[in-house]
Amino acid sequence: MPPLNKPVEKRFFTITEVAAEVGENASVLRYWEKEFRQLTPRTNARGKRFYTRKDIELIERIHALVRSHIDRTYYRL
Repeated sequence: MPPLNKPVEKRFFTITEVAAEVGENASVLRYWEKEFRQLTPRTNARGKRFYTRKDIELIERIHALVRSHIDRTYYRL
């Protein structure tokens, strides 16, 4: 039987949490959602975004590409 005091792994993260983790503003993440069609966080009925760990990994890759100053036509997803 697994221990009962095992910490619960968080499955969804808010835009504020993700922005702080990757070092960008929330407005930049919203912009990237428009520019990179693979970035599609879940939203609730009120439009609040919820990101998964997979979404965060994609955001980190986008962040690295954008900061590398390579022409966007080469890395358009």
